[in-house]
Amino acid sequence: MEKWNNANYTELRYFMIDDLEREYPLIGMRKEEVIEILGKESDYDHSLCYHIRSVSIDSYQYCLSYEENGTITGTYETCTN
Repeated sequence: MEKWNNANYTELRYFMIDDLEREYPLIGMRKEEVIEILGKESDYDHSLCYHIRSVSIDSYQYCLSYEENGTITGTYETCTN
């Protein structure tokens, strides 16, 4: 995940998600394990979220939802503007 954590590639993370999900069994992992792999960017409302791209005024994030015990239960993409 060298490129994922490299600031020069932040806007290209969108294209890395499929490989990321193939390489790592994110669902079922512990929150701390994911942070070791992807780093810590945003953590709110039981979701770890990572900026993956910007288009015009919209900002897209890749998020991993987790339970109270820290187990990752799902992933989703969201757009904010």
